[in-house]
Amino acid sequence: MVASPILELDKKAQVVIMGAGFEPGQEVCLLFTTMDGVRTDMGYALDPESVANEIGAWSTARTGCGRYIKKKLIKEGVDTITVTDGEYNFLAYAGVAFHDAEKPEEEWPGWAKAF
Repeated sequence: MVASPILELDKKAQVVIMGAGFEPGQEVCLLFTTMDGVRTDMGYALDPESVANEIGAWSTARTGCGRYIKKKLIKEGVDTITVTDGEYNFLAYAGVAFHDAEKPEEEWPGWAKAF
């Protein structure tokens, strides 16, 4: 299981990602894929490194989405985080949603209003 938040489309957005049900000590790699299909390894931007603890849970955060937002690679909508092991074998995936909080609230997607 992997969970991630709903975030404002903000250059300073911090994406907090967590998971459970993994093997204790297992290295976890995270790949970020935009709605347009651009994929990047998030490892360089994670703090701390994502390694499952003694009960198989982990959490990490990524800051600095500004470059992707500025280039409009990340925009309002839902992108995908793919979780793999150290050899890039698929383990799980989760959505991460960004919404434009500068829009009038009545124009927000339903999932952003729930946040």
